[in-house]
Amino acid sequence: MAIVCANDDNLREHIRDHNCVFVTYMTPSCEVCKSLMPSIRLLSQQPDYQNIHFVEIDADENPVAKIEMQEKQLPFVVTYKKGLLIECATVSTEYDVKYKLNKLNC
Repeated sequence: MAIVCANDDNLREHIRDHNCVFVTYMTPSCEVCKSLMPSIRLLSQQPDYQNIHFVEIDADENPVAKIEMQEKQLPFVVTYKKGLLIECATVSTEYDVKYKLNKLNC
């Protein structure tokens, strides 16, 4: 499944409309984001994670996301299951991402 670009206005719809959601908050200027997003894109296409809806939000372009991310390091991921927030954390490696995906258990 491809990663969907979301914004402040439609993020709730993605969370509501999908059983398992993996949201990555990033910015184009974030070096870790630049290096990690290709891995996340590849993971989003793997059969093991086909039941997870992958969402990307540019924290610079979305005012609500920007405010929420001011005190957090990017890339920051949030996982949801059946509309409920499961976990949120900063990730810096593909291992971190896989760990969060597997912990979501979808």
